[in-house]
Amino acid sequence: MGGAGGKGGDGGGGVVMANGYSVAVDVTSVTGGTGGKGGDGADIGNPATGSKGGDGGAGVIASGSGSVTIKTGTIRGGNGGDGGRGGIGFGTSIAGDGGRGGYGVDVAGTGDLIIQAGTIVIGGNGGIAGVPGTTNPPAPATGLGGAGIRASGGTNVTVAGTVAGGWNGTNTVQANALDFTGGGNSLTLVSGYTFNGNVVSDGTGLGDKLIFGGGDNASFALSQLGGKFQNFSTIEKSGSSVWTLTGTSSFSGNTIIRAGTLVVDGSYINSALTIALGGTLKGQGIVGTTTVNSGGTINPGNGIGTLHVNGALVFAAGSTYAVEGALEGAADRLEVTGTASLNGTVLVSSALGANLFPLTPSQYTILTAAGAITGTFASVDTSALAFFDGQLDYSIAHAVKLTLTRNDLGLVDVAMGGNQKSTAGAIESLGLGNPLYTGILGLSSSQAQSAFQQLSGEGLGASGQSQEQTSGLVSTSIVDRVNHAFDAIDQSGASNYVSAASSSDVEASRSIWLSAYGARSSVAAGVQNSASATDTGGLTFGLDGELGAWTVGIWAAMDVRPAPSPR
Repeated sequence: MGGAGGKGGDGGGGVVMANGYSVAVDVTSVTGGTGGKGGDGADIGNPATGSKGGDGGAGVIASGSGSVTIKTGTIRGGNGGDGGRGGIGFGTSIAGDGGRGGYGVDVAGTGDLIIQAGTIVIGGNGGIAGVPGTTNPPAPATGLGGAGIRASGGTNVTVAGTVAGGWNGTNTVQANALDFTGGGNSLTLVSGYTFNGNVVSDGTGLGDKLIFGGGDNASFALSQLGGKFQNFSTIEKSGSSVWTLTGTSSFSGNTIIRAGTLVVDGSYINSALTIALGGTLKGQGIVGTTTVNSGGTINPGNGIGTLHVNGALVFAAGSTYAVEGALEGAADRLEVTGTASLNGTVLVSSALGANLFPLTPSQYTILTAAGAITGTFASVDTSALAFFDGQLDYSIAHAVKLTLTRNDLGLVDVAMGGNQKSTAGAIESLGLGNPLYTGILGLSSSQAQSAFQQLSGEGLGASGQSQEQTSGLVSTSIVDRVNHAFDAIDQSGASNYVSAASSSDVEASRSIWLSAYGARSSVAAGVQNSASATDTGGLTFGLDGELGAWTVGIWAAMDVRPAPSPR
């Protein structure tokens, strides 16, 4: 009697490491082993069953605790083996299933996996199902593709490169790009990341985090939550970058802004949002219930705009509500559908590009709440507006208004040195309605001082000094070379410089020369001017030699000089 063929062997791992590892993979390519082909069923016998193909091996396998960084190249899981053929005989003849493709990277344990920009991690493709040996037998299954990354047990994955799932044996279904199992895992997205295939958490244990991180700015479509990115329990913002969220999402887990800036320009109403120390929330979309902890900042709009809070809003002690204003009545605003609990500081500044503030008291609505407003902000900080004082008004139910009033500080009062004061006085004499005057009014003291210095032309003197200094240094370098060349020729007419090959027209040697020059000068602060410093440096170079009775040469200079700077 015939029988079933043997199962194909599984492919081995390309790179394997265990507990305590710290490895940087910097190669062109690593591929896991290919699964073996399943054995064929016997041609005579019942059942004459072909066996399943072996699974592909992972490109990289890491277990326990440690760190793996994929720096360059392509990491690929091995392909699954093909299923065995069903026997050609009598009775039931079943072909073997195709083997699963190997994982690109398979990590188990509390480790870190970093996929750097420019690298590629791909799961292996599934094997092809075997061919049945009789008519109408049970259909064998094609092998599934392997996930680009499988991680479990508290693994922290950071992706700036490309991660892709492998394809099944018929090339019709793609595996997940990333599979999280066991809970306690995190995925940090860095600008430039790409996933081909879904990114899926199994939702078990402590749940898994999706983190927007890195130092470069990026954007994310909220519609991907629940689609490409599935079953994450928490979303966080880390790193110094600015991430912008657009579109709509029904994600209902918690969101925490721990660092950098999260801009919500879409609808994100079901997530309870916390702004922690060092975090900033911006945008003109809709967020859910929001808490601003000590050291956290909320700054509506992108420029001047309105941010909507679908639920309650809480400002803790030490928090900041940053408000930008421009024309009369135009300022940032928070519109809250629930209650608002107030504390912390209102920080007022001029919107980027705005250059006009009213000279008479003007009132801005900066917060409204459908529910009750409890507490008050602890202070108003107008240090970014040197020429205005701010005051908050809570007298109208369900609203907070900011009043800006022109203070007694004149433009001349913040200027430093005679040149700045003269410039400030001239600008102030232009009066209301002049764009230069009103533009200065929207600045802080330091910004106004910088504007006065630039408008005074004080820097032109330093620039002229720098040019004169450079001209003298270049001239000195050339004169020194001429003197050196003549001094180097002895009484017999021979040159002491290294000789180049001579043509028939050149009676003596040629010399190639190079000379560096540099100097630094500074001007101390005086009654009329601010201190400034000038750095000058560069190279002179040339070719000279004897031509008949003459010594001739050519030269050039390259100047490397930063702009004069105030000190």
